[in-house]
Amino acid sequence: MWMELKIYNKFILKTNSVVSLILLYIYLVLLRHRLTYYPICQKSYIYIYMPF
Repeated sequence: MWMELKIYNKFILKTNSVVSLILLYIYLVLLRHRLTYYPICQKSYIYIYMPF
């Protein structure tokens, strides 16, 4: 997880910070409910990276 955050932080520097932080917040909220929403987390994680 922490590696993912480090990688994501690099993207935040290159993109619109506000949008990136909102997406990261949503991702972390989903991650908190990992057992229930793990497949959704994986999908949203891919979708967050695809535009970049």
